[in-house]
Amino acid sequence: MPLLEKAFAKLHGCYIALEGGLIDDGLVDMTGLVANKLKVQAETADEEKTEQFWRLLINYRTDKTLMGCSIDAEAMEGDVMDDDRRPTGLITRHAYALLDVMYVPNPQHPKKRNRLMRVRNPWGDKEWKGRWADGSSELMNNIDAVQKQVDKLGEDEIFDPNNDQDGTFLMCYGDWRYYFSNLFACIDFPDMWSGVRFNSTLTI
Repeated sequence: MPLLEKAFAKLHGCYIALEGGLIDDGLVDMTGLVANKLKVQAETADEEKTEQFWRLLINYRTDKTLMGCSIDAEAMEGDVMDDDRRPTGLITRHAYALLDVMYVPNPQHPKKRNRLMRVRNPWGDKEWKGRWADGSSELMNNIDAVQKQVDKLGEDEIFDPNNDQDGTFLMCYGDWRYYFSNLFACIDFPDMWSGVRFNSTLTI
């Protein structure tokens, strides 16, 4: 990783240039794929759009699409407050990885299941404090069902859903789309597509 970081810094001129930036730019640079940036509130403006957006997220997850999300703000990074002015544990203008979207069975829910997002703060700490957060009543009341979903993950994706020091946390779909502003997805084109790339020389 240090060698890759050094090469990336050289490509961009210096290490300082790597301190900030956009999630989609980083994903494109690292993968060579194509980024899609969506405004969450616009994509979930009504119930029909909200359902369509969830299906899009499920499709992205099925296709193993790399995803990230962030919260817009006019100022620099800062704490996000809930409607009662209490800190949520989220940070504005900060890059989060969106690792998973999942259904968790719940007999108490009107639809018999919950729609959850697995999000990670790359800092490795500073986690969401609301519903389905580590230690929350929602999580603890459904911990066995959540653990069954975790056990289905690949070896490199396994996590402890109740560890508040790993930067990884769960949010229900409703809270996620309420607080997060942007979804970044790094998309690979289907195998049946074809493309051509042209190299050119800039002449001044």
